[in-house]
Amino acid sequence: MTIDPVMVILTFTLATPLLFLLMPAPRAVLLIFFLGWMFLPNISDAEAFNLPLLPKVRKTTAPGYAVAIGMVLFDLGRVLAFRFKAIDWLALTFVFIPVISCFMNFEYFGYSPLRAVHGSLSLVLPNVLTWGVPYFAGRLYFSDGPGMLRLVKAFVTAAMVYAPFCLIEARMTPQFHRWVYGYHATDFAMAMRLGGFRPRVFMWHGLMTGLFMCSAAVAATWLWVSGSVKKMWVFPMWMVAPGMIGMGIVTKSTGAIGLMLAFLAAMAVIYVTKLKWILVVMAMAAPLYITVRVLGWQGFELLNLAHKFDDERAMSLGGRMMNENAFIQRGLERPLFGWAGWDRWHGRIDGSLSAQAERYADRITVPDGWWVIAFGTTGFVGLGSLILYLTMPAILLVKRVPLKYWFGPAGAAAAIAFVCAMLMTDSIFNRMEAQPYHMMVGAAVGTLATFRVGAGAARPMRRRAGPQSSGPATDALPEAESAPDAPPEPPPDVPPDAPPHGPPIAPRGPALGSA
Repeated sequence: MTIDPVMVILTFTLATPLLFLLMPAPRAVLLIFFLGWMFLPNISDAEAFNLPLLPKVRKTTAPGYAVAIGMVLFDLGRVLAFRFKAIDWLALTFVFIPVISCFMNFEYFGYSPLRAVHGSLSLVLPNVLTWGVPYFAGRLYFSDGPGMLRLVKAFVTAAMVYAPFCLIEARMTPQFHRWVYGYHATDFAMAMRLGGFRPRVFMWHGLMTGLFMCSAAVAATWLWVSGSVKKMWVFPMWMVAPGMIGMGIVTKSTGAIGLMLAFLAAMAVIYVTKLKWILVVMAMAAPLYITVRVLGWQGFELLNLAHKFDDERAMSLGGRMMNENAFIQRGLERPLFGWAGWDRWHGRIDGSLSAQAERYADRITVPDGWWVIAFGTTGFVGLGSLILYLTMPAILLVKRVPLKYWFGPAGAAAAIAFVCAMLMTDSIFNRMEAQPYHMMVGAAVGTLATFRVGAGAARPMRRRAGPQSSGPATDALPEAESAPDAPPEPPPDVPPDAPPHGPPIAPRGPALGSA
């Protein structure tokens, strides 16, 4: 006996907003987004519940609907009190850029403004639910030091919950989606990898499960080495971090495993050399690849290198890059704002337009990489906004936060920056976006954009030694090292009874460890 997947999604969408009545809003948001991502069924567009004038209700939109309903019904005061900053609109450019793309492709709509507006909404509203709502939730509930730490701990905890499912599927083949909902989310042949099976649990593809487990391993490792978290549940971090690395390897997603090992190596280099700009180098690797590809590099050297390790993976890489060549050539015909949607940005493998009418371009090519989808649909403007969005946490962290705070109050911010940089690199060949990643971007941007260490600040950064408290989000973050036995002597102009404090924070925003 299986469960009707459409009813599960509809029940989830209508019932989970009540969590805002049963628990604090930040916890309700975390539960909705993580439960929806991890356990809701994957259904086709034809099966999704159709709402008039709104995006269909399916796995990718249901958590956004639920959180939006919960915030409006039960936390409207906080929502109305929030004020977006300029950096938020910069980060959310990609959500709204399809409006310009549609009007720049005015002929597709028969030069009808009403049809162009309808087309714009059909592209923007799904972006709002899958991208904008989680970003806004991250800004609203997690854009301070304790909030970011809670978010990263929830991310690692979710991966720990998924670990037993992954172990079972790695041994017994991916079956949970079929056992519960009656069918496989994708072709079963895609689950066979390296002489075994690649687990996917309830996600649409094993690649997404692999990236989830590997990025959680990177986050857990930084929380461990930075001293930001001492234990998860009853497990000490010296057990959690290596365990998550092992689970990342179990997923058999070679691309995600390679990224995990690369970013762990970058962590080691930063830890030993104290060169924090290494993180920006890692984050900018994908934009560099994108730049040289658009400028005409065919990638033969990369293919030859891949053949030296695994012919099967090299053939997969060759197919992706051959499709990229066609997408790039087609995208360069309208480079600024792209072709909008509806597959008009597809072409033949040789880069020519489909033999069918332009209005219904034949889907000869198969899109994989997030970046090439962004370039084809929204042009250089949309692609640039995507790159800025995913690299912004790393850039802000390196620019504004001294390295010594990465190993204490800003440990969660550093973990988020590593995960977002890892997602940026993965976007070269995959599109694995999910709401928890967008929450992380919102939380990091909201905190780091206004964080600055300088003299004359009004509020110090509050830190304390010892294990991380499980109390409310206003708790101070833990300090990486134990406190000294006696406070230092205050300067002459400070009253003798004034509390000791570290380097002050500029008054332009919340301190990473302050209440």
